[in-house]
Amino acid sequence: RTNAQVVLDLSRWTVEQIGLAAYLGPFSQGPAQWMVSEEGTVATQTRNADASALISPFVLNNERIEGRWLVNTNYDDDFIGFVFGYQDSRNFYVFDWKQAGQQYFGTDYYAEVGMSVKRFQSDEPLGFADLFVTTNDPPRVRLLHHNSIPYEDWTEYGFSLQAESGAFVITVTQGTNELARIDIQDTNYTNGRFGFYNLSQDQVRYTGFTRVSLPLPPIIQAGPAATVEGRDGTTLLQFPVRLTGENCDRVTVDYRVRSEEHTSELQ
Repeated sequence: RTNAQVVLDLSRWTVEQIGLAAYLGPFSQGPAQWMVSEEGTVATQTRNADASALISPFVLNNERIEGRWLVNTNYDDDFIGFVFGYQDSRNFYVFDWKQAGQQYFGTDYYAEVGMSVKRFQSDEPLGFADLFVTTNDPPRVRLLHHNSIPYEDWTEYGFSLQAESGAFVITVTQGTNELARIDIQDTNYTNGRFGFYNLSQDQVRYTGFTRVSLPLPPIIQAGPAATVEGRDGTTLLQFPVRLTGENCDRVTVDYRVRSEEHTSELQ
């Protein structure tokens, strides 16, 4: 049984810069500027800036978050997205979305067009290459998913993240059209904070985000058998079966009974 949807108040969320080492190198664009509306339901990142995230104060676990976001300009074609399972600025998952493929000026760094899901796991601050390049370079960067779908400017998209322990489902929609459904199985970060993510893309607006708890999965337990005696040729065994946790739906169980023959010598 799910709880009611709660509209997220973004006014208590905090900005965290990611990959601070980039400030010391040639690629620094300065810190992000996240603006939250007076009612606390709309957030906009207004600068073409280094990587950052607007992070929730709560830990996401067995919940679904959904809302809408868009790029409110046709300037640039860089990364928009979300972080989840967020432990700190070195260890987290990111869903990032690049509008166009790009090789960074004067380097071999290349970012592929499309949606990516990555796991970052590092003892050191992440560098620009970790965040920019579409790569699989464990253990710092593990690419869990990539497709080649670009986003469009001035176009509102729907986003949904269903987060359970070790299992995540990301859905991206445009109107009634489902653009992508991404299933991730990964147990490195079974819970963590959630946030809006941005790298080098200004005028990205997030709005109308809600949070709802998911029903706990039912747990079915079979107890030891009880024997009913008194029948010729057969022995009736009764197995108590218990269902734990509330669930509004009908629960069906596939089962199999295995018998083993045992012999013993009486003295």
